[in-house]
Parts: sequence; C-alpha cells; structure tokens
Amino acid sequence: MNSDVSGLYKGAFVSSEKKAKSDKLELRVDIDGERSLKVVSGDIYSYSGKNREYFGSFIFEGVNIVTEDDKITITGTSGKFSCAPSNYSQIRVTIPSSASASSLKATVEWLDSSGTSSGDNPTCVCKFKSPYFRSVRLEHDREEGVPPFSDYDTRRLPCGGAARELNLEKAYSEAGIDVIKLSKAPKPIVPDGYGGSDPDAKWSDSELHAAMVEHFSSWKNQPGWNVWLFSAKDYEIPQTYGMMFDEIGRHRQGCAVFYDSMNGSGAFETRLQLYACVHELGHCFNLLHSFQKSRAIPPAGADSSSSLSWMNYPRRYPSGEDGFWEDFPFQFTDSELIHLRHGLRDDVIFGGNDFSVGAALSGSDVSEFDAPSVDRSELRLRLESVKASFAFGEPVVVEIKLTNIGKTIKTVYDGTCLHPKMGLVQIAIRDPNGHIRIWKPLFEHLFSPRLKAIDKEHPFYQSAFIGYGREGFYFNQPGMYQIRAQYSLNDGVNIVSNIQTIRVRYPHNDDEEEAADLLLGQEQGVLLYLKGSDPPILKKGHKALNRLMQQYPRNPLTVYAKFITGFNQGRTFKKITADHKIIPRKPNLKVAERLLGSVIQLSEEGKGLDNISLNQTMVRLAKAQKSKGKENEAKKTMDHMMEFFGKKKFKHSIMETIEMQAKQALA
Repeated sequence: MNSDVSGLYKGAFVSSEKKAKSDKLELRVDIDGERSLKVVSGDIYSYSGKNREYFGSFIFEGVNIVTEDDKITITGTSGKFSCAPSNYSQIRVTIPSSASASSLKATVEWLDSSGTSSGDNPTCVCKFKSPYFRSVRLEHDREEGVPPFSDYDTRRLPCGGAARELNLEKAYSEAGIDVIKLSKAPKPIVPDGYGGSDPDAKWSDSELHAAMVEHFSSWKNQPGWNVWLFSAKDYEIPQTYGMMFDEIGRHRQGCAVFYDSMNGSGAFETRLQLYACVHELGHCFNLLHSFQKSRAIPPAGADSSSSLSWMNYPRRYPSGEDGFWEDFPFQFTDSELIHLRHGLRDDVIFGGNDFSVGAALSGSDVSEFDAPSVDRSELRLRLESVKASFAFGEPVVVEIKLTNIGKTIKTVYDGTCLHPKMGLVQIAIRDPNGHIRIWKPLFEHLFSPRLKAIDKEHPFYQSAFIGYGREGFYFNQPGMYQIRAQYSLNDGVNIVSNIQTIRVRYPHNDDEEEAADLLLGQEQGVLLYLKGSDPPILKKGHKALNRLMQQYPRNPLTVYAKFITGFNQGRTFKKITADHKIIPRKPNLKVAERLLGSVIQLSEEGKGLDNISLNQTMVRLAKAQKSKGKENEAKKTMDHMMEFFGKKKFKHSIMETIEMQAKQALA
C-alpha cells in the first residue's frame, strides 16, 4: 500500500472533564494511495483494566477533504453506525501534511448535527500504526501430497490487469488487508493408516467442519481476526475448487480448497489455485458471490455475472470463461473494497455476524416470489413435495426436476447443480404468517459446473432437504407453507418453478410434540443437514437423537434419528490430530446394519424416507459392508435396491443412474 496518510491509526479519547484516557479508537483513513475510496471509518473499544470490550463501529463515505499547507482536514457528515450515536453525528479528522510516517498523528473530533464543536465534544489523538486498514492471522494447513502454493505471474496468460506476481497475501495486500501467516510454509497433514482406495477418502462437509473446530489452534466460538485455510486433495462433490464451510455456531472462521480439481503447476492450474484461495477467504470476510449480492441482509444491490471480481464465477461471465480471464484485473470491486477495509467490525470479522448478514453497505430490495414475465428458456423447473403433508418436526424434503419441453436438445449444467446447496437454485419459503425467507445452505461452494445435454426423455432430478439451513429450521411451526424455486442457468436466463404448497400438521398429543422437540434442536438440525457428524461440539444433538430412538421407538420421527446415526456410523470419518495426522474412524458395521436396515424396511413400507434418500441409504449400507470385507452382503443390498426400485416403474434414465450407483458401491 503506497500512500501519504492513508492507513490505520490508534489512540484514546480524552474526556474534557476527567482529562484521562477512556475509550480507545482504531481509525481507518482512506483518502490517498492505491484505489483510495474517500472513506473514514473506525472501531471503538472500552477498557476495564486489561479487559477490552468492543463498543461499536462507524463509517463515513464520500468525505470532504481540504488540503492546506500544513494540514489535511477530513469532514464526514453522513455516517453509518453499529449503535445509535449520542449527540455527535459528524466527524472531523485533522492530519499534519508534512509529518513523516513515524510521527504521523490524526486528531479526531466528534461534531454535533450542525457540524459545530464545543469544549465538551470528545476528541482523540491517534498515532499512525500501519498502511494496512486491517490485519488478520492466517493458519494454513495442507494435506500430504498437496504442493504448497507460491506465486502466480499474471504475465503467463492474458489478463486485464497490470503484470505482477501474486499470491494470497499479495492479493489481499492490494486490497489494504495485511494477511499474516502463522507459519512460512503450511505443514503437511499426513494420512495415518488411511488410503485413497477407501470409498470415503474424499472430504465431506461434516469432516471439514470437525477438522476445523478440533484442529485449528486459534478457533474459538467468538469473533476474532483468525482464520483457517485447509488445502486438501478432493471433495465428495466433483469439480469443487473450494468452500467456506464454517456456518455452524460462529460463522466464517474456516475455508478449504481442493487441489484434485485444479492439480498441476502450469499457468492455468496455478491461476486457478490462486483464484480459489482468494475467493474462499473472501467468503470468510463475508463477501458473497458477485451474482448473489441480492441475497445479503440487507441486499447488496443487483446481482451481476459481468463483475470483474475475485468473487465472480469465470464461467458465468457474459463472454465466457476465457473472456473473464482476459478482462480480469485480479482485484475486488470498489464496493467489496469498502466492505473489506471499512465494513462495520461484526460484519467483517471472522466469527462475527452470520454469513450474508451485513455483507454490504447498501443495496436494494428483491422479491423472491416474482416470476419473470416471459419464459423463453424452453426448460421447465418443477418443484414437488415428497409427501402430501409432514408431521410437526419432520424433515421437509423436496424433489427438483428440470425438463426440456422444447423440440431441440439443450446444453445446461448437469443434474448436480439442481441441489440448492450448490448456489444456482434458490428456494423461497413463505411461512403461515406470510413471511418469506430464502433457504440458505450451511456451506458456500466454489465449483466448475459441468455441462450436459438434456432432452425430453432424460430430465434431471435432485432431492433436497430444506428443513434446516443457515438460518435454522424453516418449517418450525404447524400450518400451510408455499415454496418456489428459481434456477440461474448457464446462459444467464433465470427460470422459476411452480408454487408448491406444503402442510405441516399439528401434533396430536404431548408425546408427538416432545418427539418433535427432540428433532428440532439446532445441533440436531446440523446433524440432519450433514447426515451425522463426529465432533464433540454436537454431542447434545446426538444425545437428543438417542433419546428419541429410546423413548419413542414407534414414533414416525424416529426413522430420521436412525437414518442420521446409521448413515454416520456407516462411513469412515476423518479426524486431524494435534500432531498433524489424519486418523480415520472406521465404519461401525454392526450399528449401521441395525439402524439403516430398519430405515430401509420402514421406508419400503411407506413409513420413512423419500425414494432418493432411501437410495442413498442403501448405497451407504453397501459401501459399509464392502469396507468390512462383506462383499456378498453388499451385493445382496444392491440387488435388493435394484429389485425394489425396478418395481417402481421409473423411467429408464433413472434406473440407469441407480444401476450405475450400485456398480460404483461394489467397485
């Protein structure tokens, strides 16, 4: 960062009455230097002895700057505050124009609404501390076999920015953020008794979150300027470059990148590796995708696929992926810079406000249930509930179907992208009180959607659990709900689904209500979303599920407790130890067979899971059996699956998919 006066200042307010230090201020002045934004912002902290407590933040955009021979005067008249100001709503900052960086000081005066100052107005003298506006500490670990990333030279491939060498730290340095690595080179995390032949070798959502809370040395369930980046080999969803996976408890403290999707040392691969690292850390700073700004709270303005930002998807750029890289200057947009440098502390700090809350400083409203006036896509998006009605507390699952109703074959994103957790399908939920919320996943994925031909005979399907997400439970009261989906296609066209009505029944008695309560806890919601998990942070959720199975064995909700527990026990679960070893917890086949076997039986009788979830359960059981050397039992499970679904008279394309899953489970 090159500037004369811009950067971070620190000082203490002086009371005119006591003439003693009280609250302390971290002031950010942004009026000159690279991409100056004409902004002044700050965070105020109160001290009691050595204990520091965050009090609040302020930001003044479009400040007035007057330069004289001996000083620079900066005045802000319209500010945004994290807490309501008292009598002082304007600010004046005075900085000597001839001082060196080592002796640079900023005098801060709070003014009343008329812009006047009196002897009682609080003032503060702040010393210059850094040319960077914020500093963060990065703990970076990598799985053995993943090469440590060094630099990418932007001259290696065509681009729209200045020629320079970039890495993660330099990219954020240009944005005014000092990223301090806790170690010069990430220490490899070594697999111990764990091989790539294991069907669960790829990382899952639950494993990544567990690895962070148990291994990240700086992790705390409270705000802090510490973040974890994990460079791993592969993720369970193909073509995923990275993800910000920490949206449980205190959000935005960890992210991961997956090198098997971008492995190599060539210019194309290293450019993609840099992009993935900067992009995922951007999510931890509470930045949304360029094409999803309207999902911020409050909305962050119009969605844009044409944004030349680290936070856009290259493939969504109007002139395509090659066009994006040829135009991309390897920078954040100005609005994103304002957020990174000057956003209210809790909107930016890791572990602060939930992801997407305060993710921008201004925006416009969106209407989630409004359909486009004309649909020229010739593709039909259909949303269907897997049941006519759901018991109170029962996980709500919907099926999403994309059909080509036109006369010609079309090329679209493959069926994986229909799941709303991938970010391209947005589901709006109107509750019985008329309030509308958007279902939001617990994890933000960065992936390269694969294109596939779709014709009339081969529609795409997905099953999605939408009962729980980033904002908790979405169907947490009895009554009538309406849901609608919107799909953002690869050609920029948005298509909307039908409006599907879902009824959540009232409990008939105290036992039904208590059984529902045992499934509606926040930790149980996380376990439903993840299909189980191991870390102790979710032990209360496991305890509630066990109680549900023991106390209400005949309640219809018990099948979901069996599904969660059995599914998790039927897979390998990776854990990172303090000495940088990956220790796998092997499947508990006895528990998995007992619980999943019961789930399969109840579901086949129409008392359990939907068909797609049942299919996943059967595949999981077969994999667990095979991992324990019981290949005959695994084959019987898959034969039974083919026989059961064959009687359903599904379309040939669906049976082809089920047959492929059976072969993969036994491979």
